[in-house]
Amino acid sequence: MSLVRQNRFRHVLLTALWLLAMSALLGFLGWFLFGGTGLLMALAMAGLLLFLSPRFPVSMAMRVAGARPLHPSEAPFLFDTVHELARSAGLSRTPALFYLPRAELNAFATGREADAGLAVTDGLLRYLDRRELRAVLAHEMSHLANRDLALMNLAAILQRVTSSMALFGQVLLLISLPLMLFGNFSFPWTLILVLWAAPLLSDLMALALSRTREFDADLGAVTLTGDARGLASALRKLEHRRRGIWSLLFQPYRRGGSSSWLNTHPHTDERVRRLLAYEASTLRDRDEESVRRPSPRRKPLRPEDVFLRRGSATDRLGFSRF
Repeated sequence: MSLVRQNRFRHVLLTALWLLAMSALLGFLGWFLFGGTGLLMALAMAGLLLFLSPRFPVSMAMRVAGARPLHPSEAPFLFDTVHELARSAGLSRTPALFYLPRAELNAFATGREADAGLAVTDGLLRYLDRRELRAVLAHEMSHLANRDLALMNLAAILQRVTSSMALFGQVLLLISLPLMLFGNFSFPWTLILVLWAAPLLSDLMALALSRTREFDADLGAVTLTGDARGLASALRKLEHRRRGIWSLLFQPYRRGGSSSWLNTHPHTDERVRRLLAYEASTLRDRDEESVRRPSPRRKPLRPEDVFLRRGSATDRLGFSRF
């Protein structure tokens, strides 16, 4: 199995594990507080919120963000690129393009396949070249094709319900605190630990899920464009601009440590390392495939194919012929 397929399988597995872990944590918290009824209540609340989650039209969401729709005559390269990437990604409809008049370097996707949109900022259009811009658009297109927005919406709902139930438990604990202080009740240290740790663990798992989906979107972009170095170059530029000159001067060798657990996106160095590994793996697979593939049979050479004709370039240069 190639490195690309291995990582794709790994990303799918990690996504399922993080969502299952968040669901299990929510169910455990409900059971710990109210028994079996609490377990059913927690899962039912999450399902209800998922069903009732608002589905705003893309045009409305982009208008709230301050973006305006682009016309094909304004950015023909963008429209051609997005149309090509959408077709390669297997989307039934090409996402609408929007322009955000901001200096920050950013691009984001929103909506679902039937009603999706891609927004790019003015800073991104001015700072990246066409190759890098195509790679960034492919990354966002991969998010849409993989339905990452729906996955992160589910994670946000599980996270929200877990925090709400923990807060409800903390309120009940405060109300019953006088009874525990003046009665014959032991202090519930285990309950306090669970109520404190559950929201924190849910937040950390949601962040880990987000980083997993970002890695998978990078892999999807490479699959769509076949250009790992284009995305790597774009990521380097974005990191350089984001950190700024003072950070580069005084913290040139900073790496993502434990604080990377609190980020929605993986560290740029790790993303670039994986992208270059994908490129090397793809080239190696192509070389192995070319070796395994039998070479086409060639027609036997004729004498006139071997001997040069009089007046050829060798004659004019003074080379002798056999």
